[in-house]
Amino acid sequence: MVTHHTVPPTPGPLGVAGLFGVDIGAMLLTGMCLAVPCVIGIVLYAQWLDKKYPEFGQQAIKSQDELQVTYEQYLKEKEGKVLPSLTLSLLPILVPIVLIFCKAMLTTLATFEGFESLSSNPLVQGIGFIGTPIIALAISVLLAVYTLVPHLDRHATAERLEEGLQSAGIILLVTGAGGALGAVLRDSGAGNQLAEQIAGLPISPILIPFIVATLVRLIQGSGTVAMVTAASISAPILAQIPGVNMLLAAQAATMGSLFFGYFNDSLFWVVNRMMGISDVKQQMIVWSIPTTIAWAIGGTGVALLNLLFGSGGTWFDPVLPLLVLALIIWGVRRQPLGLPGPAPVRQP
Repeated sequence: MVTHHTVPPTPGPLGVAGLFGVDIGAMLLTGMCLAVPCVIGIVLYAQWLDKKYPEFGQQAIKSQDELQVTYEQYLKEKEGKVLPSLTLSLLPILVPIVLIFCKAMLTTLATFEGFESLSSNPLVQGIGFIGTPIIALAISVLLAVYTLVPHLDRHATAERLEEGLQSAGIILLVTGAGGALGAVLRDSGAGNQLAEQIAGLPISPILIPFIVATLVRLIQGSGTVAMVTAASISAPILAQIPGVNMLLAAQAATMGSLFFGYFNDSLFWVVNRMMGISDVKQQMIVWSIPTTIAWAIGGTGVALLNLLFGSGGTWFDPVLPLLVLALIIWGVRRQPLGLPGPAPVRQP
């Protein structure tokens, strides 16, 4: 969940990187580094939750007969299917990540003294070409088509590709609209006016995409749409403010999209239905609070990096997400917890 929001080549971070004009490899490395403490925070929270409310996990545990029926059904569905190996299944995912990572490392290495000749090396140029996000993802699609579904004919393969385009259509639409909005703000001069107003606010400019993504996520639920919308609005404005680290601004937009997954988040229902949880407070404790923990840790991490490597940051920036997290936890704990009571004992 965390890496889906913060690490390319997933659609959201990929679109955000393009809107902010930052290198995909740098976005990938920074996102991975910021995702680690978020995941650690969620794991620690899950361990505490298991000790505090052990009955949550018991609701998801099936009886031995139900497990046996589920296993037999799985074997029946699997029978007769030609499934790819684990290596082939991971290949379309890992190959573009490795290619983009190698391009980023070689590009960075070529900037150091004594390694300038790397940029003219044919092998490095070739890796730079195939490590371009569009080329790397195109290679990934070809690997998926020719290794995962080799038994499908051309018509069936085209139908599967059309399904993928349908699900990605909203991302393409929002990204294109965001680019158009950025051009309007830049050419009309509105971006300069907004930048001047933001510069006078008592908050760091780096928090603008973080706050916008947080609000959009809370309103409509989709993390991908939230981060792309925040990038579309804030990128042309922050570009007019000198000294803003656009890489950290891009990460701020992705981290803001993690905020408080709730009823309008489709994954909220997937997790709670799989665990058999129907009580509202239990649902928030199991899913909404962990996503907010990741949001707070990620936002704090971005703010701290901005204090070290960016400009315009204040000590209040890393404290703000933690204060909001504490306020949300306090509000959730005030709600009554509807736990299932013990089963009635039948009298003989």
